[in-house]
Amino acid sequence: MVSDRKGAPTRWEEYLQKAPTLRAHMAPLPASSYHATIYNIFTQRKVPSRYTPKSGLVPSSHWTSTYNMLQQDMKLAENVCGMVKGNIKFLKKQFKIGRYPGSGINIQGTLSISKEVSVIEGKLKDIFGDIGKPVQVHHINFGYIFKETGDDDLKRINEELQTLWDQVPDEILLDIPHVCYFETMKEFLPLKDIPN
Repeated sequence: MVSDRKGAPTRWEEYLQKAPTLRAHMAPLPASSYHATIYNIFTQRKVPSRYTPKSGLVPSSHWTSTYNMLQQDMKLAENVCGMVKGNIKFLKKQFKIGRYPGSGINIQGTLSISKEVSVIEGKLKDIFGDIGKPVQVHHINFGYIFKETGDDDLKRINEELQTLWDQVPDEILLDIPHVCYFETMKEFLPLKDIPN
């Protein structure tokens, strides 16, 4: 998660809510959800149909054991995340803007401890195998486009994002990584807060 140093993420969110062209085309995320993913563990939202009985009401015992194993693996992953020592800084490089509904507006960058993160990614791959995958480009999402943008609007969005770019420091301090669960992009729950 992005560390909230002197309320900066909240100011970014407020700017996105007020910038006229951005507001007309995007749904900003709350500042409390700003994060940089290191590794995607499990991205399937619904119980796969092959693990449910034909009624679809109660997960099969196979899915239950699979889910329990996933929970154990997530606890191992949390221990791996605990190996990170010191601060992680997100070094901003560029904004990426989608033009079509569902695409994001994010800031792309690199992590200050990329070698340490690579070791952690390797350990997480050992734990999760083919379920998970490392992030190709580190980024922090600020929101999602809900209305297609034309060339004129895209130009205005770029101008508004330049103002935001000037507000975002070159180095963004991140909290120590944790395994998190989310059902929407608006709320992340650390592993310790996930209901059993």
